[in-house]
Amino acid sequence: MVYVFPPTLIGDSSPDLGKSLDDALRKELNKLHDLVHNPSYEEATINFFSRQSDQALDQLFYGDCRKICLDSIRNLIQKMRIDGFYHLTSNLDEETIRIQLLKVDSNEAREQTDFCEKCEIPEIATRVKKLVWQVR
Repeated sequence: MVYVFPPTLIGDSSPDLGKSLDDALRKELNKLHDLVHNPSYEEATINFFSRQSDQALDQLFYGDCRKICLDSIRNLIQKMRIDGFYHLTSNLDEETIRIQLLKVDSNEAREQTDFCEKCEIPEIATRVKKLVWQVR
């Protein structure tokens, strides 16, 4: 079982984008894993990271997860008794969006990034699905 942390949206984006990205990510991941669905996990994850280090939480939210962030995720994976953790970050800068998917399990961390210029939500969702297969 894996946990999918809600996407982080950076920049001026619509609420529809966040929901579409989350839906696309979960739909594709469901083909590979059983997903943990517990709304309280989001708050528990944020609280866990905050107790670990503000730096780790900032790294997670801004798509720059390094050693302290990765160690925190691995500790969280053990505490939650899950197999993995996924997090999607999108960063909209004028007409270009950067989407980044992070996958962490007890053995490794993988990350893939894609850029899309002047893309509509369906195209961005398609790119999210491709990222899932690239990090698996």
